Amino acid sequence: MSADSVVIDSATQATATFNLGVPIVIGTEYPELVYTKENLDHFAKSAAALVSDLSVSESLSGLQCSFAGECTYTVTSNGLASIVKQNETKNYISICDEKCVFD
Repeated sequence: MSADSVVIDSATQATATFNLGVPIVIGTEYPELVYTKENLDHFAKSAAALVSDLSVSESLSGLQCSFAGECTYTVTSNGLASIVKQNETKNYISICDEKCVFD
């Protein structure tokens, strides 16, 4: 997953921003910075590991539905939006075998 923006802070530090939260990883991942110039890629692997397990901090116990049938269900979890938007066909929430629309 690519960051939305990366700022080089110093010769040894860069700050990456993920607008939808830090992506969820399975196990331990070591982020890489990739510099591209004139079709040549340079890789810099981080010495610090990224650990970001999926953790749901809050969800509604019931649905709120309108007369027309539109229902709202809220799930709060850091990074969940990021993995859903990364691959909506594999990563989604479903209720009664119906895929929920990401908002």
